[in-house]
Formats: sequence, structure tokens, C-alpha cells
Amino acid sequence: MNWELILMIVSSVITVAAAILGYYQHIKKRLEQEALNAINKAEETDKIGAEKMQDAIKMVYDMIPVVARPFISEKMVELVIQSVFDKVEDYARKQLEKEKTKE
Repeated sequence: MNWELILMIVSSVITVAAAILGYYQHIKKRLEQEALNAINKAEETDKIGAEKMQDAIKMVYDMIPVVARPFISEKMVELVIQSVFDKVEDYARKQLEKEKTKE
């Protein structure tokens, strides 16, 4: 095997891996934004916690293109939504603590 062929193969693998990683980051960011939107919409209803979560999961999962659904399960969407919710809740707690210390 000559070095040019080896370098071409390695370069191709790195390029494909970088493209996949970039697309993954793009999809993850979009899922997080949609999760935040779904959480806000679910909070506007009269439903309780588990029902709100299921509504949010359905909203985000329905947004995923059909061709990507075999790779992104509803459980993964639930984990993303829970992660976003935890971040929002943590931020709200910190803001409340700041307000209390000002008083």
C-alpha cells in the first residue's frame, strides 16, 4: 500500500467523522431549543407533571424528521427535555436566591 492511499483514506474518515460530529451538535442544540419551547407550552396547560412531560416529549419527537427517528428514541428526547428542565429550574433557583440576598 502506498502512503498516498493511506493518507486519502485517513483524511476521508476524519472528514466524515467531523461532519457527523458537527451534525450531531446541530441536532442536539435544535432539540434543546425545541425542548425549551415544549416545556413552556406544556406549562401553559392545566395538566400535572407526568402529563406535561409526555406532552413535551410528543411535541419534540413529532418535530424530528421521520428518517432520523430510528436513531433518536423517545427516551433520548425525554432525557434531553429533563436536562433542559433541570437547567431552567437551577437558573430560576439561583435568581430567587439573588433576589432574597438583595432584600
